Amino acid sequence: MNKQEAIDKVKEHGDFYSNAFGGTVKMVPVGPIIDIISQIDEPQKPVVPKFVAEWIGYCKFKGFTLLGALDPVSELGVGLVTSLTEELRKGKDWAQRNQETFTRAWLYGYEIEQEKLYTVEIPNPNLNAHVVLQKTRDGLVLVTVGNAGWAEWESSKLTEAEIKEDLEWAWQFVKEVENE
Repeated sequence: MNKQEAIDKVKEHGDFYSNAFGGTVKMVPVGPIIDIISQIDEPQKPVVPKFVAEWIGYCKFKGFTLLGALDPVSELGVGLVTSLTEELRKGKDWAQRNQETFTRAWLYGYEIEQEKLYTVEIPNPNLNAHVVLQKTRDGLVLVTVGNAGWAEWESSKLTEAEIKEDLEWAWQFVKEVENE
């Protein structure tokens, strides 16, 4: 529902009453009005990848305008791309390819896309246990576990980047974690 439709609906709910001074006052019941207002369309926050959220944060911190975020150049007109980290460059590239979504995210805010999570079990026919990749304080490690419920452990749920960072060979054994 847009703003004008809401105004028209509010007008439909008006009742006329006389007041003690001989005039009439138009009164509107509060409940239906709250229901009408709650139906007014608000801009939906787009869902963007984490690296785009980082790019927006970087640009706003640096005082870029929306145009500057889409085509970053220095005060001298020199492109800034070479001075950006790989993640920020990914964000800038995504923004240029998805300008409408990026602009809505810039103006109305955004939600960060949830990264897919994976588990990794290395096949081992010689063991009556599971050899799995798990997250520890020190990084990823291969562990042998006897518990069949290991895939539900938070330490077993890994992002693609975590797996590929040091153990890209293990990517062949991933299974996607189903949404909870």
